[in-house]
Amino acid sequence: HFLKEAGIREPEASHIALAKSLVFSVNPSAWVDLPGGIRVGRCYDRLTVLEASEPIRPMKLNCPGETVIEPLGLRILCIPASKGILPQGTLLLRSRQGGDEITLPGGTKSLKKLFIDRKIPASQRAGIPVIADDRGVLAAQGFGMNLRFLQENGFEIRFEQMTDKERK
Repeated sequence: HFLKEAGIREPEASHIALAKSLVFSVNPSAWVDLPGGIRVGRCYDRLTVLEASEPIRPMKLNCPGETVIEPLGLRILCIPASKGILPQGTLLLRSRQGGDEITLPGGTKSLKKLFIDRKIPASQRAGIPVIADDRGVLAAQGFGMNLRFLQENGFEIRFEQMTDKERK
């Protein structure tokens, strides 16, 4: 029934076997490609049709100032603050990269580990905006700023979702 709802018109025994292997997989992000370009995967304890988020094309950000990223419906603000981050080198918006780390109140962790802890499906992780400079990650949407780089008289970095009205 699940495979038919996913778009497989006539599921064969091999398709059912693949879906069954996902159910019993120890990998919480396991997936398989099925006919018709349909990708079915496990998102922790559920099977779902996966629609992968596209990686974010790196782009320079204004600091101080505002940068609007229309395709993501996102506004990035870099506002002077008594305690904030002073970017070094080029300030970029991008997707997570291997080895990215961030220091938050609970300590330093890789973004990969944070995404796993928050149960963000692997297929969606490339679409989470990350702000970095020459030193590494300064902030990640949904997680906040990297405490490791906070200093006096820096900039606060804010992610704001644009309203539908603003996007038109």
